[in-house]
Amino acid sequence: MSIRVAIASDFHCHPSTVEPTSSFFLSDAPWLPASHHPIASLIEMIDHSSLSADVLLIPGDLTDRINRQGLRTAWDAVGNLRRALSADLLAATIGNHDVDSRAVHGGDPFQLAREFDPRFPAQSEENKRRFWSDGFFWIDNAHVRILVVNSVADHLNEEEAKRLLAISNG
Repeated sequence: MSIRVAIASDFHCHPSTVEPTSSFFLSDAPWLPASHHPIASLIEMIDHSSLSADVLLIPGDLTDRINRQGLRTAWDAVGNLRRALSADLLAATIGNHDVDSRAVHGGDPFQLAREFDPRFPAQSEENKRRFWSDGFFWIDNAHVRILVVNSVADHLNEEEAKRLLAISNG
């Protein structure tokens, strides 16, 4: 049996008012014409080419520098991509840009990601709880098993995030 997997990563979505602009996916940009919007253009290509996937993987960095509007817009786009691909499974996690390690929005670096949508990053309450408490969860069905990891669980503040980045860069 073959499994078709689609991966959409590093959206870095943010409003056009944020400088410097670090993404072509702007949360306040119109979706039409599709040729001027990266997600609308991708969905148009998926439809035109009759592409589909069994699993949609989202490995993080939905937004850029923990932008609330970018996070919401990117998550909505994930739903649109999933529908366009007719993907049965969605496996999503957060990246370093989805974490408030600089305490811009308060004291909890994960608050925006944890509270912005009841289905993020997992559809089930049990998996959501495991993601935030244990740092991982499994998604299983008859044909595939996916481990979803919170690789930024230790990004509790700016100093720790920088230290971990230095370690990972060797």
